Parts: sequence; structure tokens; C-alpha cells
Amino acid sequence: MSIPSVRDLYRGPYDVNRRTIQRLVVAAALVATLGAVAGVLFLPGHATEPEEGVLARGLSHLVFPAAVVGTVPAPVDGPFRLPAAAVTVGSATFVLDTGDARLQKLDSTGKVTATFDANSDPRLVFKQPMAMVTDGSKLYIANSLASEILVVDTGTGRLINSIRLQPLNAGEKIPRPIGVALLPNGGLAVSDADNHRVLILDEGGRVARAIGTGARASGKEGFNVPAALATDQAGNLYVVDTLNSRVAEFGPDGTYLAQFGTPGVTAGTLARPKDAAGRVFVSDAFSVAVEVFNPDGSYVGLIGRADAKDPASASLFRSPAALSLVGDRLLVTDRIAGLITFRLSDPAHPDANLAGGAH
Repeated sequence: MSIPSVRDLYRGPYDVNRRTIQRLVVAAALVATLGAVAGVLFLPGHATEPEEGVLARGLSHLVFPAAVVGTVPAPVDGPFRLPAAAVTVGSATFVLDTGDARLQKLDSTGKVTATFDANSDPRLVFKQPMAMVTDGSKLYIANSLASEILVVDTGTGRLINSIRLQPLNAGEKIPRPIGVALLPNGGLAVSDADNHRVLILDEGGRVARAIGTGARASGKEGFNVPAALATDQAGNLYVVDTLNSRVAEFGPDGTYLAQFGTPGVTAGTLARPKDAAGRVFVSDAFSVAVEVFNPDGSYVGLIGRADAKDPASASLFRSPAALSLVGDRLLVTDRIAGLITFRLSDPAHPDANLAGGAH
């Protein structure tokens, strides 16, 4: 089996040139707050590791106190191939291994305790899965090229349900989900990259409403390849509007509230949700780091350097993507370097661990 390219993973009829696609797609990132786990954010810039001792242009010299407490470059039993996301449930870590079309369950030592795919459950057929979230008992997986959300039991690894996504109107493309988020009411938000919409699903998996025009558009409710999704404690929904270079915020009823972020070369300029609960964490492939912001958007510092106190030192990451935050543990899924877990501390008291976290 050949490893799919980044262009293949985000396949779509984009009317932009190859260099633009590489800059916007390879620089995948994921936003999380201390109150919620979010989805993938695309930042402008190249996903290349900076030379040792050289700062990315515009990068702050501030650092956020975080210590590496675990690394899994690859499972004990074999390599990852383009891991897209990882979440922790109890003592287990579930890794969505897109390159090998499988879901792996790892124990605390990095050993694979179970592999879930079509061999373990004939109904569990992965076709370029792109995102994953959990409520603790179930995994919700955006199975992009199958146009469905897979609901998987975290205990057995068996498929509970497949939520098939259909075109909303005649003549539209079949939806291609590349982002998913849990809603406070038990429903789901799903980003449809091909129809440039965000679908709001009720608890039964039915489309309750949609945000977006159904075609490439700008403006308050227009999307151009919506990707990452996130919710905060107030139930507000944040949508990463990839090719419009913004993050749009919508209220629980779908009402447009605000937008933030502009294209730029300074790390973190595309992720400043004003009303998010707690600090905001953004994986940024341009600076090859995780950037941290206060709820008001003010910059706190970065995570992910070989010398935790020196932002000019070499990065621990190569292509940071998904983030999962539980308590004071930040799990970073790097598509090349594997899984890296940090213990976070309060910048005001760097020797004390942060309490609370996403669920």
C-alpha cells in the first residue's frame, strides 16, 4: 500500500495552484481550549522544520511552561503512517492512522493493544479518515471519502453507527467531511469541504440546519473549504475557513457572531477566538510549534522547543497537527514525529501544574 500524499488526503477540485495548496494544507493545525477540544486549523506558511537555532520570521520570544512527559514516535509493534488524530480515553490512546486506514489502541507504554479496521469489523471501512473526537464512550470519526461519520465503541472497537451524509440539494456534490465537533446538546457539527458548508446534526444524525451558501463564498456566512471545528463552554461554534484565511464564530443557534484571523507570517495570527473559555492552544506548522493565547487573544507563548525556555532552539515537532487536552496533559499528534505529550503549567506559577481541562 502506498502512502497517500497530502494533496490526495485533501482531494478536491480546488481552483488554486499547487503551491497554494501545499502552503495551506500542509500547515495543518488544531485548536483546543481548556474548556473544549477543537478541530484542524490551516495556517499560511510552509510545514518545514526550522534550522537549529534559527527563529521563524516574526516568532515571539515568549514560551509557555510545558514539560515533555511522553513520546511515541511509533507504536512498539510497528510504524504510524500519517496519523491524523489521537484522543485519550482512560489509560488508552486511540490513534487514527490515516495512511494505513486503521484505528489503533495503545496502552500507556505505546504498545498496540488492539487494531480496529475492516479485518476486526467488516463494517469498519476507513476511506481517508481526517478527524476524530470522543465523548469518552464513543469515537466520532470523519471518514472523508466515504461521506460519513463513523461512531465507534471505545470499549469493543465495534461500529455502533454510520451517519451517512447526503447532498442537501439536487445537483450538489456528496459531502466530504474533514472536521467534526461534539455539540453540548448531543448533536454534531461537521465541516463539508466540497459543498463549503458546516452541517449541524441532531442526536439522531439528521441535518438540523446548515451554515454556508453551498458554494465557495466570502462574507460572514460564506466558506471556502471549511475544515476545523471547535466548541467552547458557552456552546459557540468556531469554524476554520481555510481558503478565506479566517476563523468564524457562530452562536449555538447558528447566528454569526464574529471572525478573526488574517493571513500573515507571524505565528498564531489565525487563531484568536475572543469568547473561548480558557487559554487557546494552536498547532502551527509555520513555526513548527504549539502557540498559546489568552481568551482575549493576547499571545502567551509557544510550546515545543528542544530547550523549553529557549524559543530559538530546535523544534520537537516536524508536522504538528491534532491536539487533545485533558487536565494538564496536552497530547500533540505529529504526522511525522508521532505522539508527544506535555504537562502544562501556569505561566504565573511555572512549577505548578494546571488544573481542569477538556473532556
